[in-house]
Amino acid sequence: ERTSNSQSVFRFISWFSRINYDYDGKYFVQFSARRDGSSRFGPGRRFGDFAGGSVGWAFSEEEFFKSQVSFIDFAKLRASYGTVGNAELPSDFLWISLANVNDSEIGYGGFNGVAYERIGNNELSWETTKQFNLGLDLAMLNNRVNVTFDVYNKLSENLLLESRLANSTGYLDRNFVFNVGSIRNTGLVFVINTENINRGNFRWNTGFNISRNRGITESLTPPVNA
Repeated sequence: ERTSNSQSVFRFISWFSRINYDYDGKYFVQFSARRDGSSRFGPGRRFGDFAGGSVGWAFSEEEFFKSQVSFIDFAKLRASYGTVGNAELPSDFLWISLANVNDSEIGYGGFNGVAYERIGNNELSWETTKQFNLGLDLAMLNNRVNVTFDVYNKLSENLLLESRLANSTGYLDRNFVFNVGSIRNTGLVFVINTENINRGNFRWNTGFNISRNRGITESLTPPVNA
């Protein structure tokens, strides 16, 4: 009786930096950058560079606003844009092709041969997501009512997807992982939290949120050279 066992180990390595700037509690700027590496990808494809930035304006701290609006304690507009990477694969080292010498499909005249168990794709690279956010934060009535509103546009590209190869290629019932296609999600999120009663040991808070998301598959075709 023949037994077999296998084990694989992969590694991630990252460098990260971030800069924050706050001027007078009114104007905010943040920038971050990172470089990620994964041994799951082949040589020349292991590293990805991702960055993001955001700006904010606490306009409730401006004198012209304070003198005109008294029921709003805090109000802030913010915007951000950034990219992130994804290296989650169905198995490790899919850029390497594997051969099987005991494949029942290749027994000829009682003799074994060699056939591909897995066809590697050395063009595999990071899946990336780019996202833009625009938001508004409000605190009102002595901070008893807090409102957050966000709209977003998120585009995921070079999706890491698995597909069955046609048997006409000569690889019978074999899957192949591509960087293929892109999906866009757009939507909005509205959240409101209120402190209705806060007396001694009795406190009553409420929360409500509603969101809408629209997802569109913009493309789902592997590149010709994949």
